[in-house]
Amino acid sequence: MTHSDFIPVAEYTRGSIVESMQIGAAAIVDNQNNLLASLGNPQLVTYPRSSAKPFQALSLIEDGGAEAFDLTDQEIAIMCASHSGTEKHVTVLQTLQPRIGIGPEDLLCGTHPPLNKASAKALLLRGEEPNTLHENCSGKHTGMLANAKMRGLPTKDYINPEHPLQKMIIKAAAEMMDMTADEFILGTDGCSAPVFAMPLTNTALAFARLCDPAGLPEKRAAALRRIARAMMAHPDMVAGPERFDTILMQTFAGQIVIKGGAEGFLPLVQVLASAGNE
Repeated sequence: MTHSDFIPVAEYTRGSIVESMQIGAAAIVDNQNNLLASLGNPQLVTYPRSSAKPFQALSLIEDGGAEAFDLTDQEIAIMCASHSGTEKHVTVLQTLQPRIGIGPEDLLCGTHPPLNKASAKALLLRGEEPNTLHENCSGKHTGMLANAKMRGLPTKDYINPEHPLQKMIIKAAAEMMDMTADEFILGTDGCSAPVFAMPLTNTALAFARLCDPAGLPEKRAAALRRIARAMMAHPDMVAGPERFDTILMQTFAGQIVIKGGAEGFLPLVQVLASAGNE
């Protein structure tokens, strides 16, 4: 990554002076992997961070996890989320985890105060310490544990990149991006789970397929439609009050899927009426 990969995308002015400038790179790709437009270097290799969550949940949904654990769309949405740790988010996870056969102590995501300021303040006033359910990636980790439980895999070290679960997750994500797992550059996300880097165009392709899986095997296409539907039906689970992802999906109900990641990574897809996400 170099400065030449980016171009100016926004200027902040004060009077007649440009006070600061934002730079960025972007790629617009359709579900046939055609590059339609770009800013900067569309082949920029970077980590999508939390934007990868819908694809980290894919193998669970594709192989029958929704049926095995009687998952609701709300619960699938929080598995794809960077949630705000509100009481509603915590309650959804508390309801879900016993069906999987796990508890907050099984999550290896660490903990932090709720991202939602009102929820963090309420927790403090009650004299309670935050736990793993308040951590914004706890839905993703709950989904990973569900995936391991469904397959009879060990759960103690489920975030190890060499764990069979993570290899399965990475393989499915790579297939969505027309890559192989060996082409991914692995790192560690802020929640301690593996995260993978790839060119912007490949991530854009995966999101285009999430919202229009035409041409993919039906089993995978059905799983992608279920995930996209869940995120659009429950945008409050995907982020939370006053969060951009939630507000945009609420405003354009049923028309937009968006899942932001750290460091300004922001995939956004317009859902076409023909995409079959109804």
